[in-house]
Amino acid sequence: MTPIRVVKCVVAALGIVVALIAPRMAQCDEAVATSPESRPILPFHFVENVGQWADDVRFGLLRGPIAARFTDDAIRLDCGSSTRRHSVHLRFEGASREARVHGEAKQPGVYNFIKGANPSNWKTSAPAFGQLLYDDLYSGVDVRVRKGALGLAAC
Repeated sequence: MTPIRVVKCVVAALGIVVALIAPRMAQCDEAVATSPESRPILPFHFVENVGQWADDVRFGLLRGPIAARFTDDAIRLDCGSSTRRHSVHLRFEGASREARVHGEAKQPGVYNFIKGANPSNWKTSAPAFGQLLYDDLYSGVDVRVRKGALGLAAC
């Protein structure tokens, strides 16, 4: 498969994922807005993992009831509350083993994840970025993930 065709497939796959979960997102927004565990809507920032998530997660995005996790070879989207959750996992099959996702367009400020009373469990000073770059995902192919009209966009 040529690099151009691979990029088109990746972009199409993300578009399909957004189209499939968009109706569910509206339901999630409605359900979570009244949930006692609802989160405030944060800026559209890709937050670097400094230990607040699993080791394979490089960046995360939290937008109200929607959470996205970005690893070097996959994107996972979750929507909903702890009692009702919808997930989509997009893995880049055949991607280069050397592919890495990097943050671009560093944003001002940092994120702090304070959980519990023990400061040794706190994760602080996590930098945020405006977009991500999957560098050399396939031979000669880079994929950039950023904010789009319907949420996430890839180009």
